[in-house]
Amino acid sequence: MKQNEALDLLSSSKKVIYFIDRDIELLKRIGKQLEEHFPDYEIVGMIKLDDVADELKKNPPSVMIIDVEVSDERTMQLFFEKLRDQEVYKRLPVIITGSRQVLEQVSVLVERFELEMVPKSIRVPYLLAMVSAGLKQASSVQSRLIELKAGDFLFQEGDSGNSVYVLREGSLDVLKKSDGELIVIGHIKDQQMIGEMAYLEKKLRTASVRAVSPSKVLELQLGDVDKFLGQQPFWLNMLLTTLIQRLRDTNEHVIDLEKKLHP
Repeated sequence: MKQNEALDLLSSSKKVIYFIDRDIELLKRIGKQLEEHFPDYEIVGMIKLDDVADELKKNPPSVMIIDVEVSDERTMQLFFEKLRDQEVYKRLPVIITGSRQVLEQVSVLVERFELEMVPKSIRVPYLLAMVSAGLKQASSVQSRLIELKAGDFLFQEGDSGNSVYVLREGSLDVLKKSDGELIVIGHIKDQQMIGEMAYLEKKLRTASVRAVSPSKVLELQLGDVDKFLGQQPFWLNMLLTTLIQRLRDTNEHVIDLEKKLHP
């Protein structure tokens, strides 16, 4: 199955805003205001960070709002470390709320994990504005969930490289043609990014990706790569070009070794 055929299995992710606060009455009141201002989004309310970890596997949010007092600072730090460690959530807009005193105490977390702060004293109007800004940021990256059966191809060598992907569940093989046969040159694990080289170089896919087991893959349509790279320092472009070429050289070397080992 090629990429366009795999998209027939597409299951569109719901547009979701997470709101986490241990005050149930506040959760209901602010949640209602969020629903009124953002009718196209489902507001998912939770009272514990443990609930968030489970929900992230089902419905990726566009924006997350967390009252920092739902847990202690150490637990918060571990939560954000795990969140930002996942490719799909590295740039997720996260707004934390709380008293000014508490927010000052977690300023290190705010800077480290690129969070936005909204003091409770001015929460409602400012919070709505911050959520709106976060949704605009999130909408610049369109995502879709693709479900693959074992043996299905996510894409094949020679396909266009307009998107990148993140493996959410399952396992995938990377394969390359050699003398008419497909050789496995790599394996993709949970939460790894896929297809970034063709996207960055604006070239055709140089390898195929096939599901080893039933898998779910998040497709990210990131927009114009030239515009993005044009905003970066020149040395970053040189670094990316060098790294990509070295990866391609390594792939070719693996294929040559396979030919020698299995003539």
